[in-house]
Amino acid sequence: MVSCSRCGRYYDSSTDSNTLCFSCRNKVDTISANVVKIEDGTILLRQLLWLNHGCDLKYLYGDDGEMQCTKCKIDFKRFSAQEIEDNLTGSNIKDSKPVSS
Repeated sequence: MVSCSRCGRYYDSSTDSNTLCFSCRNKVDTISANVVKIEDGTILLRQLLWLNHGCDLKYLYGDDGEMQCTKCKIDFKRFSAQEIEDNLTGSNIKDSKPVSS
């Protein structure tokens, strides 16, 4: 008998080399499955935003799983949600005075 590394319950390790008891393994498996679902949903939403954010398709680069717009300079795959929003709304552009000649 060994104790579970997560909850401390004792379980029979003679048939299992895992460090978690059966109950904890089930919880971890469920959490892992939910994380995969969230990640899949996030990828889908990023793809939809990339394809429909307003720039012409000729500016979109999508080889090898990339999701970039060459006109907006937005990387829909790597930028955070805040960075994408800032670029789309223009809030990333600093107020600047025109250069006088």
